[in-house]
Formats: sequence, C-alpha cells, structure tokens
Amino acid sequence: MILFVFFVKVRNPSSSLCLDTLGKDEKGSIPLAIFSCQSGASANQYFSLSKFDQLRREDTCAIVTSRENDQVPVILSSCDYIDKAQRWTHEKVNHEKDCLVF
Repeated sequence: MILFVFFVKVRNPSSSLCLDTLGKDEKGSIPLAIFSCQSGASANQYFSLSKFDQLRREDTCAIVTSRENDQVPVILSSCDYIDKAQRWTHEKVNHEKDCLVF
C-alpha cells in the first residue's frame, strides 16, 4: 500500500508552466511535457507525492532522465523505490500548498 503525502501540480513559479501528461495513454513509459498551468480543471497536471518522495500517477512515477543541453527530460515509467532519479522534494513558495516546484 502506497501512502501519499498529498496531491500536487509541478509548477515553475517564474513562468507559470506545469508538468503535464497532455492526455497521453499512461500505459508504459511516456514523456511528460511542459504546458500552461490550468486553474484546477486539468487532471493531466495533478500528481501525488508518496511518502517515498516519488511523484506518481497511479502505477507510474516521474523520472528525471539524463540532462540534454539546457533541458532535463522527465518521463513517466514503472516505479522503483531504489532509483534516486525518482525522488522529488517539495518546497513551499509563497505559501502555495498544491505545487511542487521544479
């Protein structure tokens, strides 16, 4: 049983862009995208943060892949409790409770 700390959007506060699934089929590995943050209406931008610091969507976890130039690709794939690339931290910015800052 996975225990969740809370549900969050992953948002860049300086650009108001959010991590987004873009409605893709989440069976298997998929790349995540950056899209304008929606005002609570888009389930594609909500993730859960587990007690193991994993950013999850059902049975998949957000994984930071290798850095490419100025970009750091993030994918959704199978969860692995040992993989440090699947660890995320929460920071409160301007007292926003539902955002994970990247």
